[in-house]
Amino acid sequence: MTLPLERRTAVVTGAASGIGLGVATALAVGGADVVGIDLPGREAPFPLVALDLRQEDQVVRGFSDAAARLGRIDILVNCAGTDGEKPFPASMSPTSTASSR
Repeated sequence: MTLPLERRTAVVTGAASGIGLGVATALAVGGADVVGIDLPGREAPFPLVALDLRQEDQVVRGFSDAAARLGRIDILVNCAGTDGEKPFPASMSPTSTASSR
């Protein structure tokens, strides 16, 4: 099955490596305008917004930046992960009240 991706916009988290890079690349090859989101210091073959998804203020700024670059967001793919060395803060735990806002 193929999806019509021309004139579509996409934001992909974790877009500088692994599954995120694969998904973002496939969307771009398929015709979508892609903005990736990943940690500072990373590179990708498409525009990349550098931010740490563990920091709420950076997430708000980063997605606002991505939306401004694209004009709108049609597709959102969350592929960001952790290497296990920098755990997510307790406030992002599935049981915390902050994560249910």
